[in-house]
Amino acid sequence: MRNIFFIACMVSGIGMFAQLDISHAMVKNYDGYVLLPDGEREYGEVHYAKKLFGGKLNKIIFIDKQGYQTKFRASQLMGFGVNGQDYVSKDIDDVPFFLRQVVQGEFSLYFMEYNYVRRHLLPRDVQSTHGSKGRTISMYVEKNGHMHRMFKNSFKKQSDRLFGSKTLVKQRIDNQTLDFFDMEKIIKLCNTNEQSPVNG
Repeated sequence: MRNIFFIACMVSGIGMFAQLDISHAMVKNYDGYVLLPDGEREYGEVHYAKKLFGGKLNKIIFIDKQGYQTKFRASQLMGFGVNGQDYVSKDIDDVPFFLRQVVQGEFSLYFMEYNYVRRHLLPRDVQSTHGSKGRTISMYVEKNGHMHRMFKNSFKKQSDRLFGSKTLVKQRIDNQTLDFFDMEKIIKLCNTNEQSPVNG
């Protein structure tokens, strides 16, 4: 299970809201794909581009099988995949970004990842994972085609509005057996039989 924990250290341009820090598998190679606007997949190497917008993932570098290098912005692709993770292009406040796709369904969950643009302000153990394991994220829930950024401080109010029709989910949030840090479990439960237990 991914190790997700709340951090108070804020990254430039994110604002005064709680963020998460998530660790995932170290990138051993950059083999991946880009999903072109016509839905076709082209395979090659995928690298995160430098000088991201506010540290947010809005562009990538793609190297095709012939060795040609192309910079793609989120507005130019439907998505991409690398390191076993799929990213899709989503508009956040009318600006396209690549968000990591975590759960798909009636309710979908996405992570917006931020580069560590101020590494010297972070703990040494976090600095050492820069570009491979550690990334700061914000969580977005998509319902009925609308994207909702989730905040720890207003989670209860947001969950009443988003998950109010899901009886078991609402009950578990109300009795605090599920909370902000259980978002993946919450979304999976919303997409299945309400009476099914949450595993893990």
